[in-house]
Amino acid sequence: MNVSAVALACGFDRAVLYQNPAARQLLKEAAARLGLDAKVSAWDAVAVDLRDQRILKLEQENANLKAEIFELRRNLRRLEHVEEIMIETGRRVSP
Repeated sequence: MNVSAVALACGFDRAVLYQNPAARQLLKEAAARLGLDAKVSAWDAVAVDLRDQRILKLEQENANLKAEIFELRRNLRRLEHVEEIMIETGRRVSP
């Protein structure tokens, strides 16, 4: 069973179906009523772990890049302010 597809269709994260015992049980019961195989193979669990690790890594990289962009924009605003003063006064300004 494609747990990721089920979670997507339900509108929540697939980790819920792996980590929440009640949700997992409900999924198994629903699959049994529909005559579907509700087993999640060990390979699927490993693939999910790898995806989750990759997602976490990408989220961390994204947060780092956002922080870097924030700092760069802050420095740019400061330098633009210094430039304005230099243009107005014709004098060098200590940053």
